[in-house]
Amino acid sequence: MEGRKEFFFVNRSFPAALAIAAGILLAPCQSAFAAECTKKQSEPAMDAAIETQWGGVTVPSDDRQKIDDLFSRYAWALDERDPDRFAALFTVTGSYEVCTGEGNIRIYVAASNEEIKMKIKQEFDQTEDVFQPRHVLANTLLRALDKSQAFLESKTTMMVTVQRSDGDRVLPEPDYTADVRGTLERDGSGIWRFTKLTVYADTPEFEPMGR
Repeated sequence: MEGRKEFFFVNRSFPAALAIAAGILLAPCQSAFAAECTKKQSEPAMDAAIETQWGGVTVPSDDRQKIDDLFSRYAWALDERDPDRFAALFTVTGSYEVCTGEGNIRIYVAASNEEIKMKIKQEFDQTEDVFQPRHVLANTLLRALDKSQAFLESKTTMMVTVQRSDGDRVLPEPDYTADVRGTLERDGSGIWRFTKLTVYADTPEFEPMGR
Protein backbone atom coordinates (compact mmCIF):
# COMPACT_ATOMS: atom_id res chain seq x y z
CA MET A 1 0.00 0.00 0.00
CA GLU A 2 1.39 3.35 -1.01
CA GLY A 3 2.61 5.53 1.82
CA ARG A 4 2.55 2.66 4.25
CA LYS A 5 5.37 2.36 6.78
CA GLU A 6 5.84 -0.79 8.78
CA PHE A 7 7.70 -0.79 12.06
CA PHE A 8 7.15 -3.34 14.81
CA PHE A 9 3.86 -4.32 13.17
CA VAL A 10 3.10 -0.65 12.63
CA ASN A 11 1.11 0.97 9.85
CA ARG A 12 1.44 4.69 10.40
CA SER A 13 -0.68 7.31 8.72
CA PHE A 14 0.11 10.88 9.73
CA PRO A 15 -2.69 10.88 12.36
CA ALA A 16 -1.38 7.60 13.71
CA ALA A 17 2.10 9.06 13.92
CA LEU A 18 0.72 11.86 16.03
CA ALA A 19 -0.72 9.32 18.38
CA ILE A 20 2.71 7.78 18.80
CA ALA A 21 3.62 10.83 20.86
CA ALA A 22 3.86 8.59 23.86
CA GLY A 23 5.10 5.48 22.15
CA ILE A 24 2.02 4.04 20.49
CA LEU A 25 2.15 1.26 17.95
CA LEU A 26 -0.40 0.57 15.22
CA ALA A 27 -0.99 -2.95 13.93
CA PRO A 28 -1.48 -3.28 10.16
CA CYS A 29 -4.70 -5.11 10.97
CA GLN A 30 -6.24 -6.30 14.18
CA SER A 31 -5.71 -9.96 13.31
CA ALA A 32 -1.96 -9.51 12.72
CA PHE A 33 -1.21 -8.61 16.31
CA ALA A 34 -4.57 -9.04 17.99
CA ALA A 35 -4.45 -10.43 21.49
CA GLU A 36 -6.59 -9.73 24.49
CA CYS A 37 -4.83 -7.60 27.05
CA THR A 38 -4.23 -8.82 30.54
CA LYS A 39 -7.29 -7.80 32.48
CA LYS A 40 -7.06 -4.88 34.87
CA GLN A 41 -6.62 -5.81 38.49
CA SER A 42 -9.83 -7.16 39.98
CA GLU A 43 -11.65 -4.97 42.42
CA PRO A 44 -11.49 -6.19 46.05
CA ALA A 45 -14.62 -7.13 47.94
CA MET A 46 -16.08 -4.34 50.04
CA ASP A 47 -15.32 -6.29 53.21
CA ALA A 48 -11.71 -7.08 52.21
CA ALA A 49 -8.84 -5.96 54.41
CA ILE A 50 -8.40 -2.21 54.08
CA GLU A 51 -4.81 -2.44 52.83
CA THR A 52 -5.93 -4.53 49.83
CA GLN A 53 -8.46 -1.88 48.77
CA TRP A 54 -7.55 1.02 46.51
CA GLY A 55 -6.09 3.81 48.60
CA GLY A 56 -6.29 1.67 51.71
CA VAL A 57 -2.61 0.83 52.11
CA THR A 58 -0.56 3.01 54.44
CA VAL A 59 2.73 3.65 52.67
CA PRO A 60 5.59 5.40 54.53
CA SER A 61 6.00 8.97 53.30
CA ASP A 62 9.46 8.24 51.90
CA ASP A 63 8.17 5.32 49.85
CA ARG A 64 5.17 7.32 48.68
CA GLN A 65 7.47 10.08 47.45
CA LYS A 66 9.61 7.54 45.60
CA ILE A 67 6.53 6.06 43.95
CA ASP A 68 5.25 9.51 42.95
CA ASP A 69 8.69 10.24 41.49
CA LEU A 70 8.61 6.92 39.61
CA PHE A 71 5.47 8.00 37.78
CA SER A 72 6.91 11.46 37.17
CA ARG A 73 10.07 9.92 35.69
CA TYR A 74 7.85 7.77 33.47
CA ALA A 75 6.18 10.90 32.09
CA TRP A 76 9.45 12.79 31.59
CA ALA A 77 11.20 9.82 29.94
CA LEU A 78 8.40 9.73 27.37
CA ASP A 79 8.35 13.51 26.90
CA GLU A 80 12.12 13.69 26.51
CA ARG A 81 12.33 10.45 24.50
CA ASP A 82 14.98 8.91 26.72
CA PRO A 83 15.00 5.11 26.24
CA ASP A 84 17.67 4.47 28.89
CA ARG A 85 15.78 6.30 31.63
CA PHE A 86 12.51 4.78 30.46
CA ALA A 87 13.81 1.19 30.62
CA ALA A 88 15.42 1.87 34.00
CA LEU A 89 11.94 2.35 35.46
CA PHE A 90 11.31 -1.41 35.06
CA THR A 91 12.75 -4.46 36.75
CA VAL A 92 14.96 -6.72 34.62
CA THR A 93 11.97 -8.93 33.82
CA GLY A 94 9.48 -6.06 33.85
CA SER A 95 6.88 -5.80 31.08
CA TYR A 96 5.15 -2.89 29.35
CA GLU A 97 2.01 -3.16 27.25
CA VAL A 98 -0.54 -0.86 25.65
CA CYS A 99 -4.14 -1.68 24.82
CA THR A 100 -6.99 -0.16 22.86
CA GLY A 101 -10.07 1.15 24.58
CA GLU A 102 -12.43 -1.16 22.71
CA GLY A 103 -12.04 -4.82 23.50
CA ASN A 104 -8.76 -4.29 25.33
CA ILE A 105 -6.77 -5.45 22.31
CA ARG A 106 -3.04 -5.49 22.95
CA ILE A 107 -1.19 -3.52 20.30
CA TYR A 108 2.18 -3.14 21.97
CA VAL A 109 4.09 -5.37 24.35
CA ALA A 110 7.67 -5.63 25.57
CA ALA A 111 8.45 -8.45 27.99
CA SER A 112 11.82 -7.51 29.48
CA ASN A 113 13.89 -4.50 30.45
CA GLU A 114 16.15 -4.85 27.39
CA GLU A 115 13.22 -5.35 25.02
CA ILE A 116 11.51 -2.27 26.42
CA LYS A 117 14.64 -0.21 25.84
CA MET A 118 15.12 -1.47 22.29
CA LYS A 119 11.53 -1.05 21.17
CA ILE A 120 10.90 2.31 22.81
CA LYS A 121 14.14 3.72 21.37
CA GLN A 122 13.04 2.87 17.87
CA GLU A 123 9.67 4.47 18.58
CA PHE A 124 11.34 7.63 19.87
CA ASP A 125 13.60 7.80 16.81
CA GLN A 126 10.55 7.65 14.56
CA THR A 127 8.76 10.56 16.22
CA GLU A 128 11.53 12.86 17.45
CA ASP A 129 11.09 15.47 14.71
CA VAL A 130 7.30 15.10 14.35
CA PHE A 131 5.86 16.47 17.57
CA GLN A 132 6.42 17.15 21.26
CA PRO A 133 4.29 15.08 23.65
CA ARG A 134 3.35 16.01 27.20
CA HIS A 135 2.15 13.39 29.69
CA VAL A 136 0.17 14.34 32.78
CA LEU A 137 -0.47 11.64 35.39
CA ALA A 138 -2.72 12.05 38.42
CA ASN A 139 -5.07 10.31 40.86
CA THR A 140 -2.67 7.48 41.72
CA LEU A 141 -4.09 4.94 44.18
CA LEU A 142 -2.17 2.04 45.70
CA ARG A 143 -3.02 -1.23 47.35
CA ALA A 144 -0.90 -3.93 48.99
CA LEU A 145 -0.03 -7.30 47.51
CA ASP A 146 1.72 -8.66 50.59
CA LYS A 147 2.20 -7.79 54.25
CA SER A 148 5.74 -6.52 53.71
CA GLN A 149 4.38 -3.85 51.36
CA ALA A 150 7.38 -4.44 49.10
CA PHE A 151 4.90 -5.23 46.30
CA LEU A 152 2.06 -2.87 45.41
CA GLU A 153 -0.55 -2.45 42.71
CA SER A 154 -1.35 0.97 41.30
CA LYS A 155 -3.92 2.68 39.14
CA THR A 156 -3.41 6.13 37.65
CA THR A 157 -5.16 8.38 35.15
CA MET A 158 -3.16 9.90 32.30
CA MET A 159 -3.78 12.65 29.76
CA VAL A 160 -1.48 13.25 26.78
CA THR A 161 -1.17 16.30 24.54
CA VAL A 162 0.93 16.73 21.42
CA GLN A 163 2.41 19.82 19.80
CA ARG A 164 3.31 19.46 16.15
CA SER A 165 6.68 20.60 14.87
CA ASP A 166 5.29 22.39 11.84
CA GLY A 167 2.06 23.17 10.01
CA ASP A 168 -0.84 25.42 10.94
CA ARG A 169 -1.75 23.77 14.25
CA VAL A 170 1.27 24.60 16.36
CA LEU A 171 -0.46 24.82 19.74
CA PRO A 172 -0.65 21.74 21.99
CA GLU A 173 -3.78 19.68 21.38
CA PRO A 174 -5.35 16.72 23.20
CA ASP A 175 -4.16 13.34 22.02
CA TYR A 176 -5.68 10.71 24.31
CA THR A 177 -6.50 9.76 27.90
CA ALA A 178 -5.81 6.43 29.56
CA ASP A 179 -6.14 4.23 32.61
CA VAL A 180 -2.63 3.15 33.62
CA ARG A 181 -2.39 0.02 35.78
CA GLY A 182 0.82 -1.25 37.32
CA THR A 183 2.53 -3.57 39.75
CA LEU A 184 5.48 -2.13 41.64
CA GLU A 185 8.35 -3.73 43.52
CA ARG A 186 10.77 -2.28 46.08
CA ASP A 187 14.24 -3.82 45.96
CA GLY A 188 16.70 -4.27 48.82
CA SER A 189 18.06 -0.76 48.27
CA GLY A 190 14.63 0.77 48.70
CA ILE A 191 14.26 1.60 45.00
CA TRP A 192 10.80 1.19 43.46
CA ARG A 193 10.38 -0.07 39.88
CA PHE A 194 7.57 -1.36 37.70
CA THR A 195 7.32 -5.11 37.33
CA LYS A 196 4.44 -4.54 34.93
CA LEU A 197 2.79 -1.47 33.47
CA THR A 198 -0.29 -1.56 31.24
CA VAL A 199 -1.78 1.46 29.50
CA TYR A 200 -5.48 1.15 28.62
CA ALA A 201 -6.35 3.90 26.14
CA ASP A 202 -9.87 5.28 26.57
CA THR A 203 -10.49 5.85 22.87
CA PRO A 204 -12.19 2.85 21.16
CA GLU A 205 -10.62 3.59 17.79
CA PHE A 206 -7.23 4.21 19.34
CA GLU A 207 -4.96 1.72 17.65
CA PRO A 208 -1.42 3.04 18.16
CA MET A 209 0.47 2.91 21.40
CA GLY A 210 3.77 2.18 23.04
CA ARG A 211 3.92 5.47 24.77
